[in-house]
Amino acid sequence: MLEKAAILFSGGKDSIYSLQAAQKYVPIDLIVSLTSTQGDTQFHAGPEVEKALRESQLQLLGIENETLILSAGQGYLREFFLGLDEMLRSRGITHLVTGDLWHPYTSGIGDMLGAALDVTILRPARDACPTRDASVSYMNKVIESGIQSVVASVRERDLPKTFVGRTIDKTFVAELESMNIDSAAEGGEYQSFVLSCPLMKGRIVIDEFDVAIVDGKNDKERFEKMCVKRFHIE
Repeated sequence: MLEKAAILFSGGKDSIYSLQAAQKYVPIDLIVSLTSTQGDTQFHAGPEVEKALRESQLQLLGIENETLILSAGQGYLREFFLGLDEMLRSRGITHLVTGDLWHPYTSGIGDMLGAALDVTILRPARDACPTRDASVSYMNKVIESGIQSVVASVRERDLPKTFVGRTIDKTFVAELESMNIDSAAEGGEYQSFVLSCPLMKGRIVIDEFDVAIVDGKNDKERFEKMCVKRFHIE
């Protein structure tokens, strides 16, 4: 059987890194984005960026994409497995790429996906960042690969409001390391959004944004979120 791959995609640095790395071994035929009836998914603690930004990013990547819309209730995992199974089987997908890093929870989800959907799981980002100690070297690889991203939100108890909208560069990585914050944010300390990368046929420029406090998925955490008012494509 001809190998075909899909990627679970959030639009953040780890998704883009995994997409670029996986394409060296297997063609990516489908991007699967996740959202919910309330606009966010429970797979990330922090909030998503605006729909228009995500759609612009996908257009610049130019790869076929589908959005899996989940409910915000307790049954989201079952909906996720069933919906993804239908998407992959209908296209003959043999490999599924994920952007998870070292965290055991996301690794466990990937293991279950592989077994339940009968696909091979590829984890380029976790291969590059298998432990928290590897976060700095991993982030430097992300930056050196040409991925330009910004902080889309921060968890209130981890990072100050001033970090929202910051460019994720080596200075940023070193600063988080000095604060004893995981620079790769596998624990949900911040969420990222990629503005440009070698695979994108253009660059997203954020012209104006506000910062708002929003609740996390478990209603116990709060996040400072970048609310984009204007952006354009170069």
